[in-house]
Amino acid sequence: LRRRDPDVAFGDLERVLKESKHLQHAGTVATVDLTAIALAQHGRAEQAARLLGAVDHERERTGLVVRPPDRALRESAMRDTQSLLRNDWDKALTLGRAMALDEALVYAATQAETSGEAPADAADTASGAISPS
Repeated sequence: LRRRDPDVAFGDLERVLKESKHLQHAGTVATVDLTAIALAQHGRAEQAARLLGAVDHERERTGLVVRPPDRALRESAMRDTQSLLRNDWDKALTLGRAMALDEALVYAATQAETSGEAPADAADTASGAISPS
């Protein structure tokens, strides 16, 4: 992800997400967070914002902090998704914050599996409504 090559990261993230039952809580949160970052880098702002919201909520609930190596990547993902979604940013973040961690994990796994889809066009994302999926 530091090389801004989310396609490479999706394969690794998909494998980790499928084996998430073996992760500690902090590892699960970090993996969902990294999936959000990969989605943001892939141009999938709505999905990334939802996962960022879910992770924010879980971090607030449990007191977990962003690991220092991931902080700059996460801040960049937040800025990028907010810029793309504009007025829909708050809605996507709120939808994510409403997810329980296990829901966010399933959502992240599904998004990682479908990473081969073309990234959303920025103009369509900025002007369109947030979809329910």
